[in-house]
Amino acid sequence: MLRPLRSLMTLLCLVCVLPAWAGGALPLLKLEAGDLDEPVSIERSLLLEDPGAQLTASEVLQRIASQGREVEGTPRIGYSRSAWWLATQVQAPAAERLQLIIGQTFLDDLEIWLYDGERPLGPLYSGSSRAFSERGE
Repeated sequence: MLRPLRSLMTLLCLVCVLPAWAGGALPLLKLEAGDLDEPVSIERSLLLEDPGAQLTASEVLQRIASQGREVEGTPRIGYSRSAWWLATQVQAPAAERLQLIIGQTFLDDLEIWLYDGERPLGPLYSGSSRAFSERGE
């Protein structure tokens, strides 16, 4: 789904360290129990442009470490017809509940892919192009 003058962004968020990336190919955010009391910013991530918005999450997992570019802080992509994939690893204490807060209000389509090790936990969907009842929490 391509929309002119609007930004499409797909977010790929990886929870825990995947063995394939143990060498540190993806930026790693390590959180301790005390870090979970307040919001924490993701300071480093990899960004991959998908000009045709054709890639699947598994294809992105194969490409982003070698083809993505590292960004610090919030990526600034402007308005684009491309889908943008953002990836980072989050290592948190076991059995702690985490909330991912997306502080970007101009997203047409948002997909959040969560993994626990190599096991996908399933996608969550949101964005202004989706019906309110379809938006995940």
